[in-house]
Amino acid sequence: MVGVARNHLNRTVTAIERSLSRLSTGQRVSSARDDVAAYSLGVRLDAQVRGLKQASININQSQSLLMTAESAIQSQLELVQRMRELALQASNGTLNESERELLNNELQSLLEEFTRTSNSTKFNDLHLLDGSAQNLVVQTGAEGEDTIELDINDLRSSEVFTKAAGTGQFSFGATYFPSDATSIRDAMTGDLNNDGHLDLVLSDSKTSVYLGRGDGTFYRVQTLGEGGLAFKAPNLEDYNGDGILDVVRASNTGTFIHLGNGDGTFAQASSIGTYAGYTVSGDIDGDGDKDVVTNFNNVMSVFENDGTGSFSLYRTFTANAQSNMALIDLTGDGKAEIINQSGSLLEVYGMNASGSFSVISTTTSVSGSLAAVGDLDGDGDLDQVLANSGVGQLSLFINQGNGTFTPGTTLSIAGFVDVLSVEIADFNRDGNNDLIALDSTSTLMATLFSQGNGSFSLSSTLSLTQSAAPYPFAVGDFDEDGVLDLAITDRTLAQFGILLGVKEEVSGLTDLDLTSQSQSQVALEVLDNALETLTDELSQISSLHNRLDYAASSNLLSSESLSEARSKALDVDIAEETAELVRNQILQQAQVAVLAQSNLQVQVILNLFNLS
Repeated sequence: MVGVARNHLNRTVTAIERSLSRLSTGQRVSSARDDVAAYSLGVRLDAQVRGLKQASININQSQSLLMTAESAIQSQLELVQRMRELALQASNGTLNESERELLNNELQSLLEEFTRTSNSTKFNDLHLLDGSAQNLVVQTGAEGEDTIELDINDLRSSEVFTKAAGTGQFSFGATYFPSDATSIRDAMTGDLNNDGHLDLVLSDSKTSVYLGRGDGTFYRVQTLGEGGLAFKAPNLEDYNGDGILDVVRASNTGTFIHLGNGDGTFAQASSIGTYAGYTVSGDIDGDGDKDVVTNFNNVMSVFENDGTGSFSLYRTFTANAQSNMALIDLTGDGKAEIINQSGSLLEVYGMNASGSFSVISTTTSVSGSLAAVGDLDGDGDLDQVLANSGVGQLSLFINQGNGTFTPGTTLSIAGFVDVLSVEIADFNRDGNNDLIALDSTSTLMATLFSQGNGSFSLSSTLSLTQSAAPYPFAVGDFDEDGVLDLAITDRTLAQFGILLGVKEEVSGLTDLDLTSQSQSQVALEVLDNALETLTDELSQISSLHNRLDYAASSNLLSSESLSEARSKALDVDIAEETAELVRNQILQQAQVAVLAQSNLQVQVILNLFNLS
């Protein structure tokens, strides 16, 4: 009986000690032996809570990094805004050369500060704006996969100040089949309705007008059918000075002018002269109006524009039969010269003091036909490129600055058999005119990039699989992406198709030059791109800020919930444990009394043994 009482008392004492320990620590489970499952759960929950607290610290540090980058980018944005103001000021035609030089000096100084900011902005020795802060992984949660990637793009000057440039490659766009066309021979482009989109005028069995949508597609609005079959490229100029492009075209019954209505359509034809195999336009008398020159049956006819789109015959003179013609100012005196090719003879006619025309220069034994005129060697003078039929070559003739020409480079293009047409334009936007040549036999098209000194290198070739007999083409930015596209006609299939230039972003640092009005316009484009780049980057950083804010808020809520769960699993219930303690203390007192009574009974028995 005594042993049983003692055992119960020992258990009660142990229970009291356990209750006192729980009440003093506040923990129901303080070691694995208290509750293995609860202890294990508590360890895991504690790891999560502590992990979330550290993740919140990580988020705060990451936001400090973003704030540092954001402040630097804001500073750069202000620099670019000021640079753009300078470019707009330099674009004003009232400034002189020295004033533009002062503006350019300030712009270059601001550019240097922009570069310094990009190179010097750091957070904890990490460069933020030079591309080093890409793919930064922020641990935003308690688990290894709880991460957010921070990307701050490369904002150095060479990456921010960019422009769109052509790669020399093209992709096929839409193809059009005019239902009443029998042979499309040429195309010209211009904004016919002043909506900012390039349109097309095609020389086919008649003359068709297509308006552009600005996305590389076109729709037909009119056919100019008066005057019989149309030949060669129509001339697009503002002949009456109303700011609207007009059309002069040659047909088998004469040369006609259609004045533009301003909506992309044209008025009925007015006759200028008799049938002309070739008709070209330009300011031949230096009065600012576009005149017209025709060549038919070895007679060159010069029609003078009175400024209203009305023409009168000014001069006629005998010339060699034409195979190609151009009318352009070769000498820089404001008066256009007539380039007339007759077989292997290339002649340049100019107006003399008496108002008559004479030969300025003659180039003999030329191979090929006059294809295009433009500055091919970067000296500011207009040169010529001839397409050599039958041998697949291009011949360059270099202007000596006075309208005389000397042979330049001869370019051979692999796969070319019969070069039909060439266009001159700056396709890669490096400031130098490039060449695109079209071979009518192999139906190949080649892009040749200029080296800036009269030499060219082949950039790419494209097989025009959709054409049977490609003919001369028009060049323009038809989809308005900053890169030149092509409209190629086909005389056999009576169709024309759009080739869209493939673009890439290239550095525009060299274009940040305000020393001329035209260059200031180019600088504006580069600066607009820079503004867009910096604004996009600030938007991205703001998005990251918001995401990190949400991550921090989520961590706080999760931490509170997990802490509460851990408390429920491990913490003692004070009321319950106090009641248990009191119960055990009462029980202990009773057990002590019982044990004392048991010990007394044993003593009585022992005393009886002593009496005997």
